[in-house]
Amino acid sequence: MFMKILTFVKRKKRTLIIIGIILAVSGFIFYQRLVNGKEEIQSTQVKRGNLEETLILSGEIKADKRAELRFQTTGQIASIKVKEGDSVQKGQLIALLDQRQLQKTLKKDLNDFLNARWDLDQQRDDYKDKALTVAMQRILDKSQFDLDNTITDVEIQQISIEYSQLFSPLDGIVTSTNNLQPGMNITAATAGFEIISPDSLYFEVTADQTEISKLQSGLTGKLLFDSYLDEEIVGTVDHVAFVPKANETGTVYAVKMSFINMSNGNLKYRVGMTGDVEFITQSKNNTLYIPFAFLQEDDKGTFVYIIKNNKKTRQTVTTGIETDEFIEILSGLSKGDMVYD
Repeated sequence: MFMKILTFVKRKKRTLIIIGIILAVSGFIFYQRLVNGKEEIQSTQVKRGNLEETLILSGEIKADKRAELRFQTTGQIASIKVKEGDSVQKGQLIALLDQRQLQKTLKKDLNDFLNARWDLDQQRDDYKDKALTVAMQRILDKSQFDLDNTITDVEIQQISIEYSQLFSPLDGIVTSTNNLQPGMNITAATAGFEIISPDSLYFEVTADQTEISKLQSGLTGKLLFDSYLDEEIVGTVDHVAFVPKANETGTVYAVKMSFINMSNGNLKYRVGMTGDVEFITQSKNNTLYIPFAFLQEDDKGTFVYIIKNNKKTRQTVTTGIETDEFIEILSGLSKGDMVYD
């Protein structure tokens, strides 16, 4: 019985020793990894090189030449000459209202004009060799007024006939007919046709009030559309809005860009396509920089940590341009200096 107890104690002791060794080795390995990891994360060297400050904004394609056509009078649609997707030329007839009543009214107004003119001519012939009295002059004046009124009626009716026709004001594509059909009765408030010129496309992005100061006319950027991620197009800023866009949650400004190297003969690019544009707003060559993560800031200013006299010490720095990863150091550090988190 005593020998069994002694054997059990020896086995227990040996097991504890093995467990202790395993824990010690594991702890040492963990410590080494932790220390090495901290060294990689906590320190970096000041480097010299080239930096580019970029600004990426999102936007969509819009059209500069865009027309919404509506009849300016009431009536019944007699015919529609186009359908959605058709290409049209400037001055081409798009749709026509029923003109039968208008034409008959115009004919009547023309007859009234002729009658008034002949009456006036006859009165002038009757009074030609007579001394005009006040009564005679009044008759002539009244006839002249009647003639003028008939001329006005004819002109008004001609305008009504013009209003019963819709012509395209530009070369473009019919993008909407709003389901209008011959025989429909419409008013001036009825939605009509939309025509867009595919040759007038531009890219519009929005920039907030902190970004707008970095943009100006003539600045170029690289455009990447969501529909064609493998293609890069160059665009240039044409106009930066002076007033913010309405109905936006924040203060943002519209920036209009034209395309430099884009051909749209096959209508590959269309209104509403979205994408991003990347601008290089500043660039510096042969300048000092560190990763942005090592920069510190408090109420006293901007600084980094360095090791001085074997002690972690605060070092004030002056910074310049920023990128997504790095920030320029204008003063306070030299190439090769080590900074710490």
